[in-house]
Amino acid sequence: MKRTFSTPQARTSAKLTRPLVSARELFRIGYRLDEKGHSRAAEVVYQNAIAFLETRTTGHQGDLSDEQIAQAALYHGKNLYALGRFDLARGALHEAIERYTMLLQGNVVSLMSERLAVAFRVLGMTQYRLGELERSYLCYLRAIAIWRSLLLFIPRGPKKDAIQRQLGMGLFRCGKVLVLLKRPEEARIYFVSADALLRLTSETKHFTLNASIAIK
Repeated sequence: MKRTFSTPQARTSAKLTRPLVSARELFRIGYRLDEKGHSRAAEVVYQNAIAFLETRTTGHQGDLSDEQIAQAALYHGKNLYALGRFDLARGALHEAIERYTMLLQGNVVSLMSERLAVAFRVLGMTQYRLGELERSYLCYLRAIAIWRSLLLFIPRGPKKDAIQRQLGMGLFRCGKVLVLLKRPEEARIYFVSADALLRLTSETKHFTLNASIAIK
C-alpha cells in the first residue's frame, strides 16, 4: 500500500537537520537499488524513509517542519523522475506541491515559490512521460505563472536571470505539449515567447529556434 507524508503543524526552518539528512540517506539506498533493477526492494526502502519522516513530525525534540517535509518530497520526486519511476514521482511531487501551496497561502516568498515552481515543472515532465498531456500542460502553466510573479519582485541580477531562463524553458516545454495536443497555433505563441527570453542565453538559443521551426 502506498504511503504518504503525514501533516504536521506548520513551522519555519527548512535547514538540512539530522532527521532530514537521515531520510535522504535512506532514499539514496533505495535509488541505488532501483538503479540495479531491484524495484520492489527499493519501494520498501522508500516506504521506510517516509515512515521515518512521519515519526519526526510529532512528539520528538527537533521535529521537522512542513517546509522540511515539502523539501524532502520535492527531493524524492526529482530523483524518482530521474530514475524513470514516473508513477512514484507523481505522488511525491503532488505532496511537495500541496505542502508548499499551504505554506505560501497567497504570499510571495521567493525560495518557497521557486521550489513550488520546480515541483510543478518536474510534475509536468513526469505527466508528459506518462502520456498525461493535458495535466502536464496545466502543471507547466502553474510553474510559468509563479516564475512570472517572481520576476516582478526580484531585482536585476543572476537570480533574476536564472528565473527568466526557467520561465523560458517552461514556455518551451508548454509549447511541446501543445504540439502533441494538436494545438499548433497556441504552441507557436509559447515558442516565440520562449525564444524571446532564451536568446539571452546562448546555450539554449539554437535548441529553441529548432523547436519553433518544427511546427511551421
